[in-house]
Amino acid sequence: MWDDVVSWQRLYVPGAAWIAWKGGRYHPDFVVVAADGAHWVIEAKANKAAEDSAEVQAKAEAAEAWVDRVNSSKSFGDWRYRLATEMKIAAAVSFKSITG
Repeated sequence: MWDDVVSWQRLYVPGAAWIAWKGGRYHPDFVVVAADGAHWVIEAKANKAAEDSAEVQAKAEAAEAWVDRVNSSKSFGDWRYRLATEMKIAAAVSFKSITG
C-alpha cells in the first residue's frame, strides 16, 4: 500500500454509505483516509464515461456538494472528492498522483 494512505474501504451497492443526487442514491466506489488525515470519496470511471456521461457529471456535482456540506459542519474532519479515470489510476505511483 502507498505510504500516503492509512486505510481504504470499497463501498458496495446497496449499502449504507450513499449520496443523494437527482437520480436517487449514488454509491461512490471508495472512501480513503490519507496520511494527512483527509477523508477522500473516490469515484473510479472509464476514461470515456468520465468525459462524456451527464450522469457521471451529475453524481460528481452531488458528491462535491455533499463534501461541502460535511466540511461546513466541522463535525466529521476534512473530506474531499475525486473522480479518477482509469488512465490516471493506472499511471498512479502514489495516492497523491490520483488526488493531486
